[in-house]
Amino acid sequence: MIRGMFQQTSYFTQLIIVLAVFLILNTVSSVFGIALANSLYHLDTKTIETLFTNFDDPRNIVILKMLQIIISLITFVLGSLLLAFLLSENSQRYLSLENRPALKLSLVSVLLVIFIFPFINFLGALNSEINFPNYVKEVSENNLKLMEAFLADTNPIGLFINIIMIGILPAIGEELFFRGIVQNIFHKITKNYHWGIWISAAVFSLIHMEFMGFVPRMVLGAMFGYMLVWSGSIWVPVIAHFINNMGAVLMYYLVNTGKLSEKNFGIWCHI
Repeated sequence: MIRGMFQQTSYFTQLIIVLAVFLILNTVSSVFGIALANSLYHLDTKTIETLFTNFDDPRNIVILKMLQIIISLITFVLGSLLLAFLLSENSQRYLSLENRPALKLSLVSVLLVIFIFPFINFLGALNSEINFPNYVKEVSENNLKLMEAFLADTNPIGLFINIIMIGILPAIGEELFFRGIVQNIFHKITKNYHWGIWISAAVFSLIHMEFMGFVPRMVLGAMFGYMLVWSGSIWVPVIAHFINNMGAVLMYYLVNTGKLSEKNFGIWCHI
């Protein structure tokens, strides 16, 4: 039987399988996304070469949004479901999908995300003071510019797409992958849920390739991890993750449409 075929393997072997599946699906989804974009927009060599650097071209942003959605769906959502299928006899139980969170727990998770913002902002300020090598700064700044380009949309359709791309899909996909899969395995390897939470949170932050916000994003990831352990339901961190990302999307939209002053914006959150 294919289901649970790697359930009895060592946890280190399972970790290698997770890495392999992640790399394969990330490559497949990226190639598929570029091929789809090429079929729709007939991309030339120059466009492909500048796709990840020229964010002033509206067409590039549309293509990159499409890529982001495809990668999130295939690599994180479907990838997590596939891994849970391969690593266990009961995928829903393995990913903690079975337990529906109590309304009180969901509300507490939302409030916790909101009240932790000042501390996260403080960590972000400290993190930005670290003297990173120039190439690390360039990667971080480029990723930040891309996120700002994504969030610069001022029409309702653009807002709706951003809610799906930045709010819904990462909340589901990243929580399934990093908390449901990665944290689960590191917990078993270390036999300590604290280590499992913090290691997976570090991996979660590292994968975003935005090192100027590494520490606050890691702390957020750890908070999501503790939410899973304490509640027993993946839906609690999913809700918290969604609120965090959704807050950024809405705040940027309100600032860009002139409905909120930029001086009152501050650093909403790390997405």
